[in-house]
Amino acid sequence: MDLIQASLQFDQRRQSGLERSEGECENAEHSGSPLEGKKAKALHREAARRSSLWKMREARTRLHEGSFRRGDFVWVAGPVVSCVVEASYDPRKVDHVWIDLHAGDQDVIRIALNTCSLKNRYAGFDSRVRLGGIISPWQELPAAGIRKCQSLDYAKIEAESSVVYVEQEQRALEELLLEKAHRAVAIEGWGEYYVRENAGIHQLHSRRGSFGMPTDFVGRDGAVQFYFDEPRTRELLLFKFAGQP
Repeated sequence: MDLIQASLQFDQRRQSGLERSEGECENAEHSGSPLEGKKAKALHREAARRSSLWKMREARTRLHEGSFRRGDFVWVAGPVVSCVVEASYDPRKVDHVWIDLHAGDQDVIRIALNTCSLKNRYAGFDSRVRLGGIISPWQELPAAGIRKCQSLDYAKIEAESSVVYVEQEQRALEELLLEKAHRAVAIEGWGEYYVRENAGIHQLHSRRGSFGMPTDFVGRDGAVQFYFDEPRTRELLLFKFAGQP
């Protein structure tokens, strides 16, 4: 399903939900009960919230429509706008750190970095991320923006550089990524493009088969690179899960 079809379906669901809310508001307002009057105000606020969220989504979809589609493998770069641990009503489902970048004219793009593997956890395997890093000097920062790219393969990187992978506890990895994001003057990332309530990239890890997800996607590995000012170094981080070569 492409973005246009998804947007149309979302609009239909949104409109149906708003109509239900408006109908409930009218019924409550005409009931004459103070309690129902409060209910009407609450429903009005909820309808306004839904409308606001839709407008935000619609604006972001228009921004990228025609350029990128869900699942495109892309490169993104820019300065950090914000960085937080993923928000969820269920702490057991938290498995990302979110880093928002200002990607030039393409507005804010979110990078979703895995801090554990829920698929491995649910399958009874080690859920920890195995983290590898390569540090090198930089001469100039990457230009802010987002574009499609051909591929990224950990095997080729590992053939050219010695990479040691170390298991990371989830909380420690969250703190590590947040600390690096706060210090970075720019970040670039490689991953799959998506649009939900925001536009971003995810799957910034090895896409080879793991214990919890045996499917192989060769040449679609994701990664993130932090650029630091003092000292002027960049750090490429590679993410693997248990069972990945």
